[in-house]
Amino acid sequence: MSSWLRSATRAVESILVDSGIAARLAVSRKRTRAVLAFHNICQPDAAGAGDTSLHMRVDAFAELISQLKRRVAIVSLAELLRPSTPTRGMHVAITFDDAYVGAIEHGLSVLRSLGCPSTVFVAPGLLGQSSTWWDEAAQQQHGAMPSAQRDEWLDGPAGGSGDAIRSGSAKWTYPSLPREHAIADATMMASAARTSGVTLASHTWSHINVAAIASAAVNDHARRKQLEAELRRPLEWLRAQPGDTLNMLAYPYGRWNACAEEAARAAGYEAAFRVDGGALSDAPAADALFALPRINVPSLMRANGVLMRMSGLRA
Repeated sequence: MSSWLRSATRAVESILVDSGIAARLAVSRKRTRAVLAFHNICQPDAAGAGDTSLHMRVDAFAELISQLKRRVAIVSLAELLRPSTPTRGMHVAITFDDAYVGAIEHGLSVLRSLGCPSTVFVAPGLLGQSSTWWDEAAQQQHGAMPSAQRDEWLDGPAGGSGDAIRSGSAKWTYPSLPREHAIADATMMASAARTSGVTLASHTWSHINVAAIASAAVNDHARRKQLEAELRRPLEWLRAQPGDTLNMLAYPYGRWNACAEEAARAAGYEAAFRVDGGALSDAPAADALFALPRINVPSLMRANGVLMRMSGLRA
């Protein structure tokens, strides 16, 4: 999106939000709850590296959360999903995918200063990695990889596995990325787990495409064993953590289907989240708990954009 179009979009968003139209629409459509999905939060000089859509500047994040807090109630993910949660007004829960160092160091610090809870979806098999395959690939493509290449790596034989993707690419290189783009290590996550208001949940073991592996596992014993390990091992890891945890899953890459839902249910999860779909209905049905929507918040989105998506005015 060009800078002038982004400015025009934000001006329209401001009018619709400040006038109360967006909030009234959210209430009328019973879209008063939303789960927000962030990825990394970093210093300005690091925001332009890797997959730039994932890495939000810490000053922009602080402003976004501060503005949201003036308009909605920011609650924990567990509270948001409880049927007893008051539905008057608008409620949001904040989540982070991947456990980037920047999210743990800067994102949680901002939330702590503002008194806001959050949930971090962790792939324990990635802890301590200096960079992810998707940031490495995007860095080589000047900020974003081609969608066709991404789909091939996610939906093809590699199934979103970083080891398979790297080993299958003869031209793969390991570009230098900012420290904040690394994945937090086990010590950092244990410290985060002890932080008041922070809960941990699962993002599979090694960040695979659950939908692709689950579909293949129907007729493939080896894939079935892989899938079971990817979904059950994080639950064991979560039980060993010192703080609050949730038996909930965020599907990596936002990929999900009926096979993925069934696999998550069978592994013992209580709920599973996409990374799209907008706001939650005020009372999600039991059969919808394994495809719960979230609002993805890319690096350039601001608070009004979030509120617009809650209203349903933008997908």
